[in-house]
This record gives sequence, C-alpha cells and structure tokens, in this order.
Amino acid sequence: MTAVEVVQTFIDRILEVNNQITCVVDNRFDDALKEAAKIDSLIKNWDYDEEEIRIRFPLLGVPFTVKDFFSVAGFVNVPTI
Repeated sequence: MTAVEVVQTFIDRILEVNNQITCVVDNRFDDALKEAAKIDSLIKNWDYDEEEIRIRFPLLGVPFTVKDFFSVAGFVNVPTI
C-alpha cells in the first residue's frame, strides 16, 4: 500500500463520518496527498530497503490530526481562556 492510498483512505473516512461527529474543522487534504506522493517517490527512488526506512523514518507517511485547540499556523483554532 502506498502513502497516497493510506492518506486517501483516511480522507475518505473523514469525509464519510465528519458530518455526524464533526471531528475535523479544518483540513489540508490536498497538501497531504501531495506530501504522500513525494513520500512514495522518495521510497521508490531511495537505496534504502523497508527495514532501513522503518528505522530512519519511523513515522514517514503516517497521517495524523491535531485537535483544534492547538495553534497551528494557517488553521482554525479554538482560543483558550
């Protein structure tokens, strides 16, 4: 499975359930897919095998979300008092 496939799977699931649970208030889906494509290209062209990649870059290509009360430049966040 490629990083693009993993990220797209996460995006699809978010889009499927977000109306019911409002888990994502802001997104960067397009950028995430572009970054995943770069990761796939790097992995394909590197001279590292899977074990070396796992050791050198343990979270490479792992999608994640950040709760909106964390301040991330360019994204909606909920100010705390």
